[in-house]
Amino acid sequence: MLKDEKISIAIAEDHAIVRDTICLYLGAYKNLNIGIQACNGRDLVHKLNESKNLPDICLLDIEMPKLNGFETMKEIRGKWPQIKILFLTMYDNEFTVIKLLQNGANGYLTKNSPITELYNAVLEVYFTNYYHSKIISKTLSHYLKENRQSIALDINGKEYEFLTYCCTDLSYKEIADKMSVGIRTIDGYREALFSKFKITSRIGLAMFAVQTGIYKRIV
Repeated sequence: MLKDEKISIAIAEDHAIVRDTICLYLGAYKNLNIGIQACNGRDLVHKLNESKNLPDICLLDIEMPKLNGFETMKEIRGKWPQIKILFLTMYDNEFTVIKLLQNGANGYLTKNSPITELYNAVLEVYFTNYYHSKIISKTLSHYLKENRQSIALDINGKEYEFLTYCCTDLSYKEIADKMSVGIRTIDGYREALFSKFKITSRIGLAMFAVQTGIYKRIV
C-alpha cells in the first residue's frame, strides 16, 4: 500500500442508522474511503456492477432483504473474487461462523463489539486476509502469516481429516462416526490441536483449516 493510497470500502447494511454510524466512524480515518453504501445485498451487487473502481473490502450483514449476506457473498465471489469480505453480524454461534468461512468470508465481527474494533478488523482483513479477534491467538496468527507450510507439517493424517470435518455442520459425535473412531478419540484430536496452536474453539480450528488450505472453500 502506497503512502497516499486509501483502503476502499463498500458496505451493505439495511438499517440506515447502523450504516450511517459505521460510515461516519470509518470515514474519519484518512487511510480509508467509503466508496459504496448499499441498503441490501442486491443494491450492493448492482452498484458494484456499475462501479469503475471496485472496493478492496465489502462489509456485509447476514440478514438483509432481497439478497442476504450469504447470497451476496456468493455473487461477489463469483464475479469479483479479489474483493475481501468482512461480515458484521448479530450471529455468534459456531456453525454460522463456520458457514461464513466455508463460503469465502475473510472474517467477521459481531455487532456488539466495540466500534473501535472495526477499524482494526478492516486493517487485518486488508493486510492479512482474515480477522477474528476472539479465536486466533497471536502464536497462530504469526504462523499463518509467515509460515503456513511448516505449521501444516505439525499435523498428522488423522488430524488433517478431523480438521476438514470441523469445517462442516457435523457434530463431534457425527465426526467420530464418519472417522470410525470413538468420541474420546475425537476429543483427543481436538485437544491436541488446541494445544499445538493455542486455539480454544471449533471456530478457530475451522479458520485455521481454511487459511492454511487444508479445507478448500466451497466457492
